[in-house]
Amino acid sequence: MSDLVISPISSPHIERYRLALPQALLLSGVSGVGLYTIASHIAEPHGDILTIHPELLTKTSTIPQISIEKVRDLYDQTRTRSARGRVIIIDNADTMTIPAQNAFLKLLEEPNESTRFILTSHRPESLLPTIRSRLENQYISQISRDQTNALLDKLPNLTAKKRTQLLFIAEGLPAELYRLTNDEMMFREKASLIGTAKNLIEGNSLAKIVTISKEKLTRQAADTLADQLIILLSRSPSPSSVKYIDRLLTARERIASGGNVKLQLLAAMV
Repeated sequence: MSDLVISPISSPHIERYRLALPQALLLSGVSGVGLYTIASHIAEPHGDILTIHPELLTKTSTIPQISIEKVRDLYDQTRTRSARGRVIIIDNADTMTIPAQNAFLKLLEEPNESTRFILTSHRPESLLPTIRSRLENQYISQISRDQTNALLDKLPNLTAKKRTQLLFIAEGLPAELYRLTNDEMMFREKASLIGTAKNLIEGNSLAKIVTISKEKLTRQAADTLADQLIILLSRSPSPSSVKYIDRLLTARERIASGGNVKLQLLAAMV
């Protein structure tokens, strides 16, 4: 399972960017759809590639972020022109701290003609409006069920039970399928979180309170749970699911800012 798999809806746009990349491009989409792989695919014909990923900034950090120092390093790296061209990929760009975002804004305002930027984000609303206004935005759609099944067909010795579980957990999400099929511990943890998410969507208010109260959630696990809730809710769009998704987006921002994990999930789902 190593081939690039892209939705037919998004494929023409991606190939267009491989031919002509704008100064700054934002790729957004659901977690697990493969934004970083697609960003690398787009960047490949346009010269040297530099990549920034989020990381834990301190010994007590629980959620990876991109620091202002990482962004400032780009000033030196982009000061000179590149004969081959240069593409800087900022993966999970919404994890840039506010100082880092402000520093990045200066790079966008003073572009080097030989440098292009590709940002990936599952939460583009967390980027400063002044940054978003300077980016060309492309939403990456999930792949189809047929494409998901074709990926699963390549797996040897896949039981019917596990196939059903993978479809429920990661249908339409090729990058997530790659991760789950290569890491059994991750698969078990994700399956457990999906069960919790399903209970929160289907249960009444009391059941939701009990479910959240019983969970032992780190900040990272709560963030992942919120992601799974959004993915499940987005599969059956309705006024109520849109309401919950909006609340969950707010809860994720507050959790990332240090808000109480369980209180934020309760506020979103009850």
